[in-house]
Amino acid sequence: MKLNRKEWTSWCFQVAMLLQQNFLLQDVLEIVSKSRTYAKVKHLSVCIREDMIKGYSFSESLQRHCTKIESYIMVSINSGEENSTIEKTFHHLYLYLDRKNRLDEKLKSTSAYPLLILVVAIGLTSALLGFMVPLIQEIAQSLDTPLPENTRRIIHATQWVSLHRWWLMLGGALFAGFLYFIGSKYKYFIHSVWLYFPLLGEWIRKKDLWKFFSTFSLLLNNQVSAEQSLSIAAETLQNARLYEEISLTIAPIQQGATLSGSLHRFMLSSEYIYSLLKTGEESNRMAQNAQFISDALQNELYARYEQWVKLAEPALFIVIGMIILWMVFSAYLPMLSLFQWDMWHIP
Repeated sequence: MKLNRKEWTSWCFQVAMLLQQNFLLQDVLEIVSKSRTYAKVKHLSVCIREDMIKGYSFSESLQRHCTKIESYIMVSINSGEENSTIEKTFHHLYLYLDRKNRLDEKLKSTSAYPLLILVVAIGLTSALLGFMVPLIQEIAQSLDTPLPENTRRIIHATQWVSLHRWWLMLGGALFAGFLYFIGSKYKYFIHSVWLYFPLLGEWIRKKDLWKFFSTFSLLLNNQVSAEQSLSIAAETLQNARLYEEISLTIAPIQQGATLSGSLHRFMLSSEYIYSLLKTGEESNRMAQNAQFISDALQNELYARYEQWVKLAEPALFIVIGMIILWMVFSAYLPMLSLFQWDMWHIP
């Protein structure tokens, strides 16, 4: 059984809320299994409750029925069960998953309008090329009037695309497969190059750092050791170069180096983040400071993405306008003027 993030969020919220009301864990699972929630969540609650009656622990049963489960969830629940803090564990998991869901929803809602404009632009261009141009071609043939050169080029290009559309789709699929192969084989090199792009590199680094620090603070709050939290949080990094850099910090920490110094040396260039890590390590507030860093990075990500979308909207309008103007001035106006000339010279 595999639960998606929304299903995990719903399950963690219900379990945490009921545990806060001093219900026993088996009773909580029974209540969740009878509530109006996702079908997988209800089924999982029934299976875990039945296993706990047979003598299995909560974490053992969860691992039996969820074969594909994120490491941070499993380790957090194991730690909460061992330390008798399962209520806080589920509360922290819910807050963590809810933050990720909210950021994804913000990014999707912000990009909805530019995507709509792009779809309208593609639809408008397809309508002009697919319907209007052949119609005008028929009118020109009925009037026995030669079309201008630019108009004929557009018509020939439209006909060529329509005739070879399946080959073009096959070529596009093969090219996508080739890119996927290259990306898999030279993943480290490509990911390293991405980090050097002015805007894209900064976005990738901050997004991965946000994932890392949010997971790191979650595990520390659930009383997982710093070394284990570091290795599990590194698994959330999507960039292979950043993953290698953060993995290199584990060995120095095991040899006695400070966490803030190791992270600052290998992957962090921000003195602000370094000072927060150092202060948290010295005052034994690493979990709180890591969560503060995560929240700050999340706000920066959303603000930067919103800024890009605001810049993309007028750019899309300019592109649409240029496409329409190009088609009007290169095809339609010469053709209409030719029709008018023929109408004036009708005997």
